[in-house]
Amino acid sequence: MKIKIITMGMLAMLSLSLTSCRESGCTDPNADNYSATADKNTECRYRNASNIDVSNVSTNKANGNPWDGSGDSPDLKINFGKSSSSGFDYSTNTADNATTATLTANTSVKFTNETWKYELVDVDVLGSEVIASGTFNPLQSTTSNVIEITSNGVTFKFKYTIQ
Repeated sequence: MKIKIITMGMLAMLSLSLTSCRESGCTDPNADNYSATADKNTECRYRNASNIDVSNVSTNKANGNPWDGSGDSPDLKINFGKSSSSGFDYSTNTADNATTATLTANTSVKFTNETWKYELVDVDVLGSEVIASGTFNPLQSTTSNVIEITSNGVTFKFKYTIQ
């Protein structure tokens, strides 16, 4: 009887010591606070897109012609999403006749730890022309709450909040 009690007590202590070695953290690799050593998932935080600043957009195409026939600056819109998608998952509002703009996604966007693609277009009645495009991984940015990219002379600042 004494041996059973001692054995059960030792098993209980061993169980507690093994449990206390577990590291709490976020086990989701898409989270901002992902921990590769965590084995207990707690309080993951994610990067959610807030808006996108675009600047240094040329008033003319590479061939020197204006973006719009009337000589206006381009009507800016960004399409973006996961590179694994066949099209673009998200788009923004359009800024008319602009070379600098703050654009907002038309729906909530949670960035994931994978390659994303984007294109800045001049929106016209007969179609859109690509001004600049590229790819990025939103979780590999170390700048505080901003993913900054330069493509074709255009500066993009994908801003996000962590929730």
